[in-house]
Amino acid sequence: TQLQEMFQKFFGSDVIRVTNMAMGGMTTDVSTLPLRYGLFPIKPDLIIASFGYNDMTILSQQYKNPFLFALKETAQYSYLLNSTQKLIRAAYAQCNKGMTHLPSVMLVDDSFMIDDKTARGNLMHSRMISEVSQWYDLWSVSWTNAFLHMSYADEKLMSVNATFWPLWGGPNQQAHPHILYHIGIAWMIFYQFAQAAVHGCSSTSNSVPLFPEPNLQNIPPLTFSTRYQDLPMAWKTATAQWSERCDLHDEILKNTSITTEHNSTSNVASSTALCPYAWIANRATNIQTREDVRQVVDSVMIENKGWNEEGNPVKKPRPGWVTYMPGAKFKIRAPVAQRFTLIYMKSYGAKWQDSKLQIKFSLCRPNPLYPRRQICEKNVMQDELAGFHAQNISVNYEASWILPGVNENHTHADIHFQLIGGNTFRINGMLFCRV
Repeated sequence: TQLQEMFQKFFGSDVIRVTNMAMGGMTTDVSTLPLRYGLFPIKPDLIIASFGYNDMTILSQQYKNPFLFALKETAQYSYLLNSTQKLIRAAYAQCNKGMTHLPSVMLVDDSFMIDDKTARGNLMHSRMISEVSQWYDLWSVSWTNAFLHMSYADEKLMSVNATFWPLWGGPNQQAHPHILYHIGIAWMIFYQFAQAAVHGCSSTSNSVPLFPEPNLQNIPPLTFSTRYQDLPMAWKTATAQWSERCDLHDEILKNTSITTEHNSTSNVASSTALCPYAWIANRATNIQTREDVRQVVDSVMIENKGWNEEGNPVKKPRPGWVTYMPGAKFKIRAPVAQRFTLIYMKSYGAKWQDSKLQIKFSLCRPNPLYPRRQICEKNVMQDELAGFHAQNISVNYEASWILPGVNENHTHADIHFQLIGGNTFRINGMLFCRV
């Protein structure tokens, strides 16, 4: 990565290794999944999270009315606080029992303003990043403070975004339209590291750690219905639920012989103690080409009409499992687990209009009279997902279901996917996990 090249030139060696775990259209919430389930093949010392523009998109459709902006601010703050808490827990690899080294987490204030419409929302996001970082004792850096304070005083710099945006964001673009902006963030992060290194090496005291250790408290999720008098019980409930989850996690690891390490040389779906079947389209998880997607889906596919793999490691379209055909459907048979999670994209434009995917779950077990046959409980659960949103940005969302009645007799689950609205839908990851 460019950031790693900067470090190597500065330090004169590969003392710092940078792995780009990014995925197009990711949010803080969705980014927790590959960390939570151990799909990345590395154990990092520092996790840098930068999802500002996409995070701001999540709630913007719910509060279009300017008179509801204060309500939107409350919702966005709650989302950022809750999703950051999930990110820290995922960085801690579920639980910190017995761990002697925990990764640090850095939040990047990457607010991006190109017009009057985005200015107020992104300034609000900048403030929230600062407050959340202080709450959790995280390291945070601000691209906004490093650059935008200069551009505010210079009309020529303020016009840079308006000048180059049409060149990057045209209908035939091959590269990400914000690519120079992301390179600028990499330079800003490098500068912060270099400054800290210089300061640390010249300091007479070595007692202060370079990175703060996150302060993870068992804070209950915040909602509009949260009341002051309910906080003590909600706090205790959140703590108990997390403790129970950690105990279950440890019990699974103790009682299984399946490795918890992701095989970084294979592009078949990961099989770990936590997830019998899991994949996310991402370079760091080794699912980075259309061939990788085809292989990982084919390993569980039993029926298909109209769905195909597509994608490239860098240029658009990115890797994914997609359809452009009305009524397209496919069916997979995967090792059963309690929780099924789908990472899917919402996008905009005519081809995404009315996009809707129907999902049906069936649980299967061996037939005691005919062992080679299965008895399947059909349609134990079903749901629908929309693939369209009225925002000029493509964003990945997470949908998760707890399958009812799963027990040790069930050997696998059949999942039916069918496009029941529109003609386009895109899936970027599927995870069948035990917790």
